[in-house]
Amino acid sequence: MEMIPISSILECTGEAPVENNRPIKSTNITGTQITDMNDDCLVYIFSSQSLDLLDLCSIAETCTRFQLITELIFPKKLALERNGPYVVDAEKYFGQHLEEHDVKRVLTNFGFVVSDFSISERISRCKRERDSLDCVFMDAVTRHHFDSLKSLHIYGFKLPDICTDQFKEMFKRLQLLELQWVSTSDATLFDGLHSLVDLRVMQVENCGAILEKVFPALERFTYFTTHLRHTITIRRTKLVQSFDKLMTFVARHHDLKVIDLCFYSDNKSFIILLETIGNSCKNLVELWIRVVLSTFTSAHLKSLHAFKSLRTLGLFEVSCGNFQFISALTELRELHLSGCSLPGDFDVLSGLTKLVIDGCTTSDRFDLIQMIGRLGKLEELTISYFHIQSTKFQLSRNAFDQIGTIVMDRPQVLTLKCEFYFDLASPDMYSKILLLYYVAN
Repeated sequence: MEMIPISSILECTGEAPVENNRPIKSTNITGTQITDMNDDCLVYIFSSQSLDLLDLCSIAETCTRFQLITELIFPKKLALERNGPYVVDAEKYFGQHLEEHDVKRVLTNFGFVVSDFSISERISRCKRERDSLDCVFMDAVTRHHFDSLKSLHIYGFKLPDICTDQFKEMFKRLQLLELQWVSTSDATLFDGLHSLVDLRVMQVENCGAILEKVFPALERFTYFTTHLRHTITIRRTKLVQSFDKLMTFVARHHDLKVIDLCFYSDNKSFIILLETIGNSCKNLVELWIRVVLSTFTSAHLKSLHAFKSLRTLGLFEVSCGNFQFISALTELRELHLSGCSLPGDFDVLSGLTKLVIDGCTTSDRFDLIQMIGRLGKLEELTISYFHIQSTKFQLSRNAFDQIGTIVMDRPQVLTLKCEFYFDLASPDMYSKILLLYYVAN
């Protein structure tokens, strides 16, 4: 057998030393081209961490086969933020900067495969005049239709005064629509949204145009009016009109399962709204209430006893004298308390599997051991920014040991998230408690 000199092998692989400063041309000794590889190999190669969105565009523009393969790789969830250049937020491409012509190129090649798209502008919340919705996005909608788009998030833009038919058709295919710090004047844009399941309307100017519509498939509804700190700057007449439209909207959508509300109200209107929700939304399983009242107490929540299907309840800034109204919520499993005063009797919470205490304060002695002892079904407890008589709560080693003893005979594991400053010398000592250090953002 003839021996091949090592120098010849190096020359064939392009690794031979350069003589007389003349470059050595690499030779493909196998004759295999990249186009000879099967699709699985190409998917692996094109998924390399070293490739960015523009690299994928270059590959897609090479041939039809590469276009089809890159379509499989391109992220189905894409977010762009306009901050001078565009900033990408999409899985491994997070933080990539793109100029306007680059964005057009990306959307031309891959816009039709995106199912979840976000476009935002880095703006001040107090900015009065919104820029028109980005022409790059509008052009992409007109030319490429975003055929696969199901979820659309728009932040900080003004929607077109007169929307194109292509833009309206795209809206009709949506299952999730989120509008935040957006202004809109073309009410016809929200006609015929029969596929919409999740609607999020947050700080939207002229939101009444949306609240007057009917969305037959709607199951999740989020409604935030102007930021709570700025409610005093809004004329009361405007707030009342918006509130009336909100109640009518809720009454029309009987199949709502999740409602998340943040708004200003007087006490009487708020009670009427709760009654409207209770009478209209019999299948409601999740309710979040962030409301500005002159005095917000548990007395305003008595209407909640009608929410028989409710499994998750979030309350914010409620001075709760007691939680007796919860005893009627036999299906309730999760309770989130933010900025609330805690009840003295935890027996009414015995059915909970998850409890979150965030930013709460109590002037009375708080007995964590007693509370966990009463909540026999509890699987997760989160405590953050909780103050007891002006002292910030921190879990002690002694309290942890007592909790471990309490839950030892329970069938479920308790996950406890809070601040603590002690070492777990024997982490396996308690098999029924998982302690995690937690500080809310």
